[in-house]
Amino acid sequence: MGQPFIRLFAALLVGFAFVPTLLSQTGDALVERLVKIAKEKKVIKPKSDDKPYLRLKIEQYNLALEELQIRCKDFQNKLIRLETVIEAARKVFRSELNITDKSSERIRIYEEAIGLVKWYEGELEKSLKNGSGNKADMLKMRFDRLGLEAELINEKDKSGDSKPDQKK
Repeated sequence: MGQPFIRLFAALLVGFAFVPTLLSQTGDALVERLVKIAKEKKVIKPKSDDKPYLRLKIEQYNLALEELQIRCKDFQNKLIRLETVIEAARKVFRSELNITDKSSERIRIYEEAIGLVKWYEGELEKSLKNGSGNKADMLKMRFDRLGLEAELINEKDKSGDSKPDQKK
């Protein structure tokens, strides 16, 4: 192995060290948003007349919310990967849907999630264009967003809140 190979290898290591920094900035921004969302959400106390099923679903929601708060702190302390935080956020979203049967509330929850996923997908797309992104991560977010948008349309159709020109 000659000097040129060692220089090339060193240059590649330096280059690869820079990519995670750019990716982590995108992840840091997402976690900051999730911290804010988690602070805005409140722990829910079950009512005395709630059915056992709903009481369990409320307990699940509260646990998911607490887990998200902890996961965000763990990520900020560089103890866990971003995917773990994203999974905790998904749990909050799904458990929040599980505790309401009001269509207007479910629509609001879907719209909130779509807004966040759409923003993060855009950030990943920017990173990709800058040469520091991961296309698979961006495609995963797009996949998730499309699924959420389909579920939102379905929820609006069930509630009669969809626009007549909207296609399924």
